[in-house]
Amino acid sequence: MLLGLTAAAAAGLAALIGITFASNLLQLAVATLVSNEEWRTPPVFQGVLLYAVFGFPLSLIFSMAIGLPVWKRAESRPLRSSRDAIALGANVGATIGLLLLTFSLVMGLRTYFDDNSSYNSWSWGYQVTKDGLPTLFGWLFKLLNVLYFTLAGAAGGLAARWTALPKVERQ
Repeated sequence: MLLGLTAAAAAGLAALIGITFASNLLQLAVATLVSNEEWRTPPVFQGVLLYAVFGFPLSLIFSMAIGLPVWKRAESRPLRSSRDAIALGANVGATIGLLLLTFSLVMGLRTYFDDNSSYNSWSWGYQVTKDGLPTLFGWLFKLLNVLYFTLAGAAGGLAARWTALPKVERQ
């Protein structure tokens, strides 16, 4: 079980890194085409190093905290197919994504209600945060992040199934 959850954490993190990297490259390519600017190479390795140093321990913590109860529930009802593993992994990923979204919203509300602070941010020339809270465009980015976590969770669920179940039971 612990080996399966560790595999789920590693596969989920690898999928999240790949999805985020591909998404950022696509955004940069579209922005370069639209704005007629010269292509600039994205700073890839800083992000990957950050994900590796902080991401793996955090993914293990989330995998154990959220994945372990889901695993126990899945064992109580024999859910052993790949479809079950992908669905349960996607649910775990979506839960993690929604928890992180809620956390960022609570932190934004603290800024919004504090008269002495303000936080605004822009992405690709559009405002995504105003007074600590996401704009409509910002909500799009936040919901895309939840989707990325859901897809990474699905990959993690499949990795957990392939690691935990013997080859005979997988067929």
